[in-house]
Amino acid sequence: MTRVQLPPKPSRWPSFRSPLRSTAVTARLGRLVGISFTICFVTGLLSHYQYHPWSWLPEPASPVWLYRVTQGVHVATGTASIPLLLVKLWSVYPNLFRWPPIKSIKHALERASVAVLVSSALVQLFTGFFNALDWYPWAWSFVPVHRFLAYVVIGSIMLHIAVKLPDIKYGLQTKVVDGDGDGGGGARKDSAGQRRLAATG
Repeated sequence: MTRVQLPPKPSRWPSFRSPLRSTAVTARLGRLVGISFTICFVTGLLSHYQYHPWSWLPEPASPVWLYRVTQGVHVATGTASIPLLLVKLWSVYPNLFRWPPIKSIKHALERASVAVLVSSALVQLFTGFFNALDWYPWAWSFVPVHRFLAYVVIGSIMLHIAVKLPDIKYGLQTKVVDGDGDGGGGARKDSAGQRRLAATG
């Protein structure tokens, strides 16, 4: 079997060596992001139904406070998802600079799906946050775009989980103190700072 010769890495190609990053930390952060997005998605669907009930399934008259609960949980989890997602992206962004950037058609499609996930999730969260502030620095109608984009985000998350399932299983089964902690670079042991970052594990 002929081994493919990879092009040499450019001399000024970024290199990352943070001991805070590891598959174990990323998997735990991803689990929190997945849970918060799922709660936000489900409560968003419930709120939309309560605001626009289906003709064949009328909204129950009680409890009258149900909409306040679902919408309150939706806004709270959406707001909490912003820092969670940003920390998750911080933990994996060195992967953007792995060499070579594209290894195969499959790898290119995987990176494209991640780009869709990240961009749609960021737009969804920040426009939702601006809506909570009653600030609309865009010309399009917020509600339909927010609703349809939610399906794109959830679909992208499900695809991402399916592709990364082996890494997710490894990360969740590995103790943080035993993680790879490569930060996009070489293997190393996790530090005390990494244990504090992933205290949820």
